[in-house]
Amino acid sequence: PRVPMIRMFKIKRTLAFAIPTLCDATATTLLNVGLFYTFASTYQMLRGTLVLSTGLFTLLILKRRLFLHHWLGMVLIMA
Repeated sequence: PRVPMIRMFKIKRTLAFAIPTLCDATATTLLNVGLFYTFASTYQMLRGTLVLSTGLFTLLILKRRLFLHHWLGMVLIMA
């Protein structure tokens, strides 16, 4: 009974990293395809909004509080 639990733990641990990795690879691919069809300046501006949207999703979906240094960091990245 101990061996299947260890195996299940390894599968869960692998999926915990594999799913976000696949999402990031997909997003990077789509951003690069978008870069092909738009100006570099527009691409950079849109890429900067990713940080802000991630912060907003952290508030709305994860219900986590962002502190002042988080907001300041996002503003500095957007500037």
